[in-house]
Amino acid sequence: MRVTFLTQSRELLFHLRQTQARKAQASIEISSGLRVTKPSDSPSDAAGVVRATSELNRLAQFSDNLGATQSELRIVDGVLSEASLVITRALSLATQAANTLNGPESLGLIRQDLEGILRHLVLIGNTSYADRFLFSGTLNQDPPFAFDGNSPDGVVYTGNSASRAITFPDGRPAQVSLPGNAVFARPDQFTGVGRTAGTVGSVIPSPPVGIGVAFSGDINAVISADLDGFFVAAGPPSAAAGGETITVNFESNDGAISESITTVPLAGGESAAQIAGLLNAAISAHAGLAGGFTFSDEGGNLKLVQSDTLGVGFTFTSSASGGLTTGLEPGGTTGGQSAEEIAAALNAQVALNEQLSSARIAFVAVGGEVQVDGDVDFEFTAVDFDRNTPPGTGFQSGLAGTHLVGGARSANVFAVLRQLIDDLDNGATENIGAGIQGLRRAVNQIGAAQGFYGNTLSQIDATLDNLNRFTIVNQQRLSAHQDADLLQSIADLTASTSAEQFALQVASRQQPTLLDLLA
Repeated sequence: MRVTFLTQSRELLFHLRQTQARKAQASIEISSGLRVTKPSDSPSDAAGVVRATSELNRLAQFSDNLGATQSELRIVDGVLSEASLVITRALSLATQAANTLNGPESLGLIRQDLEGILRHLVLIGNTSYADRFLFSGTLNQDPPFAFDGNSPDGVVYTGNSASRAITFPDGRPAQVSLPGNAVFARPDQFTGVGRTAGTVGSVIPSPPVGIGVAFSGDINAVISADLDGFFVAAGPPSAAAGGETITVNFESNDGAISESITTVPLAGGESAAQIAGLLNAAISAHAGLAGGFTFSDEGGNLKLVQSDTLGVGFTFTSSASGGLTTGLEPGGTTGGQSAEEIAAALNAQVALNEQLSSARIAFVAVGGEVQVDGDVDFEFTAVDFDRNTPPGTGFQSGLAGTHLVGGARSANVFAVLRQLIDDLDNGATENIGAGIQGLRRAVNQIGAAQGFYGNTLSQIDATLDNLNRFTIVNQQRLSAHQDADLLQSIADLTASTSAEQFALQVASRQQPTLLDLLA
């Protein structure tokens, strides 16, 4: 095979470029420490780099989030420890106050100390961290506790009952906070506010109004109950003839009341409004029913509204003499939607649920409102069902919303301290024993909260340890895909440099002859 000068030059140039490329790659690997810096360096390794980098970013994000929560929980644990010590101090003072040997001066000093402890606990409840109040629920931009002279407890909670949650790397959600009312001011019962009987509407409420209650915490159950309200006849009265009368029979659901009314003889031709007036006159003349029922004209039909003062639902039937029809003949049910009726309807559902009855969940009418109580700590969410065409009937149970209720472990430490201070002011030292029991429950409540935060912190600590191990594994994978072998890179640089110098020397010694050029 004939080798010409040009062929030799091309081969020399080719090898020189290869040598320089190896030298450049070795220099990059030595300076950067990386073997793969772009996909073309190694497509398979580049894919591994992408996977490992993505996983490292994901792990870093979880680590950052969990690390921030970990720091917050450690702050909360310290705050609760301080609260426990402060309440224990109050318990000691209350025990001293119960000593009958104390004189007015000693009791006055104890009262001052308790007042200071109350203020100290409000400050603890308003602790903030990282621009967030720790005990405000999810309304964490405002302090949750404030002094309020109009409140029976002296302190009001302005946060909500919601809790914050995080998601662990395995997709599992976990609660990481408790609202302040669950920690410091969990009431041992809840009393509704704003109950209103429904009276608006021109047809029989169908479906009826009602209330649904979902329980969580130490119990987990859902109940609902429909409630009777006013009644509107399906059609108007027929034309009345002279001398006809109307009789309506009322019977309470508990059987305690069974009464009838009869109108005076009609003159004839009375309208629905006039018939309603005659029925109301007959009711007012009946001592057992007066003030309990009211008839009116609703769009030409007779409407019957029951007062909530009766406290129990009724059934009624009606008849008329002669050929008169009033629209009330089919009879029906009515209810005042009183606190007693609401409580009775919900208690009937509680009795059907073993979990609720075992926890002794009870609804009671108190001052025209519904009170909820039980032997366990729970949260309930109540929803009023006024499912008729808007605007509905106007019914409100007074229970709507989410509320906390405590059982044997419940305690409102602010209310307990306020009552102790008032008792000392009024010289009612015989009531101090109840305050001592309340403070003991408060200590237990703080301890329960610390247990929750401690368990959550342990889960986060363990998860962060696992994330650190996974991070190390993925860093090793990333290194295997992209890190350079520095010893090999140095050897390659040395070898390629030597080869480059040799090639340049060979090229400098080549002198073409006339025959080489002619070739």
